[in-house]
Amino acid sequence: LASAQADGGAHDSEQAQRLALEEEQARSQMIPRRTMNSFEALARRVAGILAFVAGAYAFFFIWDNESALMLESYADRLLIIFIGYVIYHAFRIWIDTKIEAEVGDQPEAELGDEGSGASSASRLATLLPLFRNFVLIVVVVTIVLIVLMEFGVNVGPLFAGAGIVGVAVGFGSQALVRDIFAGAFFLFDD
Repeated sequence: LASAQADGGAHDSEQAQRLALEEEQARSQMIPRRTMNSFEALARRVAGILAFVAGAYAFFFIWDNESALMLESYADRLLIIFIGYVIYHAFRIWIDTKIEAEVGDQPEAELGDEGSGASSASRLATLLPLFRNFVLIVVVVTIVLIVLMEFGVNVGPLFAGAGIVGVAVGFGSQALVRDIFAGAFFLFDD
């Protein structure tokens, strides 16, 4: 009877391990993976893009010189977009590595434990994705405005309209903005 119970216990532990492995595999399939999670991977991607652009330019220059001249006219706009791409991914990789370093293997804070390092790490893990999204918005808006200026669009009225909309939103959601800034300062202070 004792050996039957031992075999049943071993079978249950094997089944539990198998279920845990299947659950982990299912989670890894659901979570999107970022292939570019280091500066080395970013450098490889940048080198690949530059090699492709150089090859395409050489192809058009050899095949049809007029097409190469047409591509040169769009080179400024494409360069601006490329620089924005590199800047955003460099910030994203830096912030993601900071989050991993801060969160890491620290034990979770106990309820009511206000001064522990784990809670400050979780606060930093809260602020860094917000900073990443802020950087993305700034880079995208800057690139769009520069490209519009390259196309000859007057962006002065866009700035004036954005200022008016910003003032209207600021007055309309004053309490919300105050709460967001207060929360960010509380998190930043710790």
